[in-house]
Parts: sequence; structure tokens; C-alpha cells
Amino acid sequence: MLMLIAGIAMMAGCTNKRNPYESDERLAFNPVVNMLTKADTTTAYPDGSVFGLIGYTLPSGSSWENNSAKATQIYDHAPVSNAGEYWQPSDPSLVKPLQRLSMIAYSPYEVDANVSCDMTNGLQIKGFDINNNSSDIMFADPVYDYNLSESKGIIQLPFTKVLTEISFFAFSDLSSGMSLRLKKLTLSGFRTKGDFVQLPDAEWTLNGDATELVVYDAGSGDGLEISDTPERTGQIGVTTMMIPQVFNSVLVAEYQYVNSAGIAYNDKTDTLKYVTHWTIGRKCVYVLKFDEQNDVIYSELSENL
Repeated sequence: MLMLIAGIAMMAGCTNKRNPYESDERLAFNPVVNMLTKADTTTAYPDGSVFGLIGYTLPSGSSWENNSAKATQIYDHAPVSNAGEYWQPSDPSLVKPLQRLSMIAYSPYEVDANVSCDMTNGLQIKGFDINNNSSDIMFADPVYDYNLSESKGIIQLPFTKVLTEISFFAFSDLSSGMSLRLKKLTLSGFRTKGDFVQLPDAEWTLNGDATELVVYDAGSGDGLEISDTPERTGQIGVTTMMIPQVFNSVLVAEYQYVNSAGIAYNDKTDTLKYVTHWTIGRKCVYVLKFDEQNDVIYSELSENL
């Protein structure tokens, strides 16, 4: 009798045992945001954000390049949200063991009506206007023929912003007792409307007329004091998102000097012209230098830092 029970137990054990070649991993993502500077780094994807996922599966041994027409779509603009340590779609088990996953992702999940995404063209934006549309749109490069058994099912997913981030800083080099007040700073020559397509190469097509950005305007106030220090100090205005483009920029700085008695004198307006290059996903930091002997100059211009 004991031998019979042992035999049944052994049979049950064999019946419940998983296929050793099957992965028990579930689809999960580790999203990050590319910070494209001279020292390229990444930052964490925002915890509360949700990105969209389009995904197809093929049997093991089949590639997207040769068999995409036979692929089965399992995620059709599915939301992917934080599930603790990683991000997951609502049903991560749709990707089965021994299948290959090909996918593309975009962020945020709730995008403007003029934004679309598919495996052929990637992220597309039509009729974008920086003044009316979301400025946090990002894309991830397509992932082809991913096997869940790799990296324990976790897909590393770097996102890139479709826009360029720009900001201005300044410093001054003045005689003892003097100070400087910036009254207004404007940048012009760029366009704020365009269309974007991710694949095969991410690029913008510009529309509309050239326009102007008021970086800072004191109005009737005293103006922004530019400290006399050997390096960049406080930021001028706020960080702004722009459509990537190459253009002939015109930067106009209106400012005045103040003597040791606190009396403003020598109001000046300097116009700087420069061929400016804003690229996709980049962070551009511009540093201006003010002194008594010269017009304003770009001191250690830090474009695409």
C-alpha cells in the first residue's frame, strides 16, 4: 500500500512539473528618459506617467524582418503603468514562452489627437504647434524579436523627447561698484509649427512663419540683476521646449548699467546673430557674458551640452 501511494505521488509530481525550457517571466519594462548632452545620461521615467505600447508576437525562430505579415498583434495601443519595481501592461501574460515580441512604445499614453504610432512609421505628429500641443511627447526605438527569457523578461526602454529643451544663463564682468540690469531678452528666427515622423529616421518638417520668443521682459520693473561673477549665475527666464531645427537666430539683449550711487546710465541694445542648431531630444544651455568694453557675447556657448 505504501508503495502504491509513493508511486501516485511521483506521478503527480511529474504531471505538475513545468517544461524546463519554458520561461515563467512576465513582460516588464524598465523605462528611462534620455538626457542628450555632451555627457549623455538618463533619468528615471516619471512614476505616475503611463506610456502606450504596440506589440506583435511571432513563433520562436521567426523574425520580424522576414515574417512581419504573419505576426499576431497582442497589444494595440495598450497602456503601460508602474507595477512596483517595473512597468507592465494590464495583461503581461499575453506574451507566451518561446514567442518573439516586436514592439514600439510612445509617451505619454494620452497624447494629442494629431499623434499616432505604428510599427512602420513609429511615432507621427501632424500639425504640431508648440503653443497648443503637449511638450512632453517622447518615443522609444522599436524592439524586434525579443525573447522573454533574456534579461528575465525585463525590456530596457529608453525614451527620447521629440523636442529640444533650451535655457539661458548669464554673468557679467564689471568694474568695482557697478552693476547691470537686464531689461529684455528676445530670440527670433525659429518656427513653432511642424510635422514629425520617427521612422526610418526621426525628423521634423517645419511649417509656418518664423516667430519670436520673449525669454525675459522686465516691463516697467527695474530688471534682472546680472551678478558680477566669473561664471554663469541665475537663469534668465524659464526653460522652454522648442521644435528641433537649424535657423539663423537673432538674439536681442536690452540692458543698462548702474553706477556705485545706484543711478542707471548707458542703456544699451545688442543684437547677436548666430546659426543655431536644435536637435531632437537635446538640452541646450546658452551662457551670455556682459561687460563694459564689448557688446554682449555668447561666453562659452553651451549648445547641445
